[in-house]
Amino acid sequence: MHETSIDELPPCVRIQELDDKTKVRFYVKPLDRILSLGMKKKLKEEIKDEIKEDKIKRPCKLDLSWSADHRGGFFQAVVKEVLRYNNGTKLKFVHCVGQMQCKKDTYDVISKTMGPDLNSGLCSILEDDRKTPRRIHICKQEDGEYIIVAGRNTIPPNCDLLKTIESQDITVAITGDLAFYALMLGKPGMDSKWCFLCDLSAREWACVHKVNDNMWNNDTLNAKRYAIIANSKMKAHDRKGVKYIPILDVDPSLFIPPPLHIKLGLVNRAFIKPTGVSYMSWSQSRVENIPISEFWVVIPKLFKLQTIGILQRIKYNNLIQL
Repeated sequence: MHETSIDELPPCVRIQELDDKTKVRFYVKPLDRILSLGMKKKLKEEIKDEIKEDKIKRPCKLDLSWSADHRGGFFQAVVKEVLRYNNGTKLKFVHCVGQMQCKKDTYDVISKTMGPDLNSGLCSILEDDRKTPRRIHICKQEDGEYIIVAGRNTIPPNCDLLKTIESQDITVAITGDLAFYALMLGKPGMDSKWCFLCDLSAREWACVHKVNDNMWNNDTLNAKRYAIIANSKMKAHDRKGVKYIPILDVDPSLFIPPPLHIKLGLVNRAFIKPTGVSYMSWSQSRVENIPISEFWVVIPKLFKLQTIGILQRIKYNNLIQL
């Protein structure tokens, strides 16, 4: 999955002792270097000789997806880079940005270890507004080597500029589950109570007609945090889930809703949620209250479905045993 050679960008492992005397090992690689090496490697594979150099100059767009998650005793951050050309060609690259061995990915653990470096890496590829992507330059050196200039780096002398990918052609997205969003925005524990994009609670945004345009940004987050410091007795509802300084100091609009978790949530609401409005609740009450005139029509169909399910399960178990 991680396609950049370790020899090109080796990890530098560090050890941090936490407040409970636990020692964790972690590393974080500079994001701008990862993007440069990843694009360089893919372009080398795409361009084998001088005749094909014009491929670099084709119109293209760059999508950067940055994500992190905790599983199997490790917290890992990964970036996916997709260079899309107008003719449909895609150059894909995935690499691990950082990793840490830890039991839990709490705010205290992340903020004292990988957090600052992860934030620095993301901010290096964004403008000062922490939202607009910086331009990326593709250059050719005198020795014929291609280099990619990303982040705050400048084009070195004696290089031919072949192409510049403008900010409007670059998309940066941060994705993860809702607990991850809350953690990175300095609002741990708010994932089930508050929206990470706006200032509405779950009870409020569940009603479509109550949704407003009070979207979070760096200024409103900082203003809320300073207001909490000035008024330590502020009620929980007025705090809007804000607790600490964000680990990732980027605009919240870069966080995109997690597609997988949205689908799981919709399925839960539709089939499993025992509130009387789910499909399961409706079907149970429908079967239990079915009229006698329909009883002998519906029950055989249900029995047939159960029989098919049992047979499929037996067939699957037999395949597993083989």
